[in-house]
Amino acid sequence: MKKPTIPGLSKSRYLHGLQCPKYLWLETWHKELKNECDEPTEEILAQGHRVGAVAQGLFPGGIEIPYAGLTIEEQLQQTEEALKHNKVIYEASFQHNGVFVKADILRKVRGGWELYEVKSSKKLKDTYYDDLALQHYVITNAGIKITKAHLVHINTSYQRKGKLDPHQLFTITDLTKDIQQLQPAVKKQIATLKKMLSGTEPDMPIGPHCYEPYECQFTGHCWQDVPDEGSVFELAGKGADCYQLFHEGITKLKDISLERVKGKQHQQVEAAKKKQTIVNKQGLQEFLDTLSYPLCFLDFETFMEAVPSYDGQRPYQQMPFQFSLHIQKKPGAGCITMNIWHLPAEILERSFWTSY
Repeated sequence: MKKPTIPGLSKSRYLHGLQCPKYLWLETWHKELKNECDEPTEEILAQGHRVGAVAQGLFPGGIEIPYAGLTIEEQLQQTEEALKHNKVIYEASFQHNGVFVKADILRKVRGGWELYEVKSSKKLKDTYYDDLALQHYVITNAGIKITKAHLVHINTSYQRKGKLDPHQLFTITDLTKDIQQLQPAVKKQIATLKKMLSGTEPDMPIGPHCYEPYECQFTGHCWQDVPDEGSVFELAGKGADCYQLFHEGITKLKDISLERVKGKQHQQVEAAKKKQTIVNKQGLQEFLDTLSYPLCFLDFETFMEAVPSYDGQRPYQQMPFQFSLHIQKKPGAGCITMNIWHLPAEILERSFWTSY
């Protein structure tokens, strides 16, 4: 039987492999086990695309190398032509040593090109260094001289006033020295990941890496032995390590020894063992005694977005757009309800929702 060809690496696949080798292995050989893409994930991706489009305004007038509808070879060919005739290129494509990357922004300067990687986050993260380092490795070895490598992220102190200003919306950080120091490690890691993909499924137990720096797309497969209800991963706050408990074979709250937990965790485990809900009746009554009629119950909805749409709005600022107020005038009486809702549909379609 012919051995299957190992697919090449992309930037996202490389980062998945750094997060967890099993993540990359499953993504390569068992895509059918991947979690279904939920609405919040789709919203995050959509917001990332919007941020990337706005960031192009930092260096306007460039040419974009499309992704949809083109093969990798066609993207590489278009990039080669763009390098000859353009000073700014968006989504430039490069390949080296079986690794394919697309650069958010390339800007021609004296002596070479500057590289800009755009993120929709509010601050620098460790994984961004690996991201930018891989791009630098591939692009440089493809024959393009990178003079500087930058990370572009959201500046949350920016407040929109009139026309959106990309130069105020983003913070640009020069990471050139850090990225250059990572180049030997990148080359070694690529070789390690390729060798891993040629073998059997890695034996990787579940752990914090399943959700850091991003949620793995195969948690449904790897976490299938975790109980749906009452698992040790429902432990609140700090204290007993839920992963350690799980790897010891303790999967449910009711099976944890009370000697291993304190505070809120102790209450949780005790409630699970007794199959009872623990209520602090005295504390609850003391709170109720402080209330007086009429009672008002306020509920409201907010949205937030990386790119502010309104004057006075900041990136990721919680923006209320709907509220309901329920008023009870006396004990046993019904509630009078007030509802107000207002927000343009186009904002709702691309915004994150939060309930309070």
